[in-house]
Amino acid sequence: MKRLSVLLFLLFLPALAACSSKKTSDPAETKPAATRAPAAPSDPFPLHAGNYWIYKGQVKWTDTTTEPQGIAEATMTWKMEVVRTMNVGKYDVAVMKGHPSDLAWYEKDKPRSDYLIVRDGGTYYRVDGAAISDTATLDSKLDFNSMFLKLPPPKGCIARDPEIDREDTMYCWAANETKQIHLEGVSRVSPQTEFTAFELAMRSLPEHNIVSFAEGVGMTAYIYGHHGTVSEVDVKLIEFHAAK
Repeated sequence: MKRLSVLLFLLFLPALAACSSKKTSDPAETKPAATRAPAAPSDPFPLHAGNYWIYKGQVKWTDTTTEPQGIAEATMTWKMEVVRTMNVGKYDVAVMKGHPSDLAWYEKDKPRSDYLIVRDGGTYYRVDGAAISDTATLDSKLDFNSMFLKLPPPKGCIARDPEIDREDTMYCWAANETKQIHLEGVSRVSPQTEFTAFELAMRSLPEHNIVSFAEGVGMTAYIYGHHGTVSEVDVKLIEFHAAK
């Protein structure tokens, strides 16, 4: 009998060992792997040749020739793109075509604008036209009028005409507090990626401009309103294409 008991124990020992091994490995096998949201691109304003942004939204404008009420309205799409890039002295220059602000004071068959975005470190300027290629000429165009962005955004006004003596944030581009956001409904942008975002506004008595900006993508919305003659723009980014 004793010999039979030992024999049975030896027969069942491998099965017991297998069960024990499976039991201890189960927690590791069933534990879900940790996932991390995709990181936002490291370039806060990706001005690379071939990049483009598509915006869509409502536009209103004054049209007394074809509209009975004198006001026209349409849902429109508009493209902003980097045609090419170059270095002019210490500046990084992007030759641009199209900007949502083209839709302000819209007219039928209005063309997209040609302009430069000039980067000097974390400061960005917009210069109309696309034919500047020497440092001296470019230097003369970079002032409080053409400056529109600083990264990271400072508190209060980015720049304002020194002759305007005010303590508020009127008549200058000013940013609000940054926040973390996800971009929903933007083609080619993962809705799970987290971006640092803020709003820039230029407010004056006759008009207001409001720009939403997400670092790693660029401008994600644009609003314009004139406080007299009707001209209104409210567009949002629907596609961002980063050239490879």
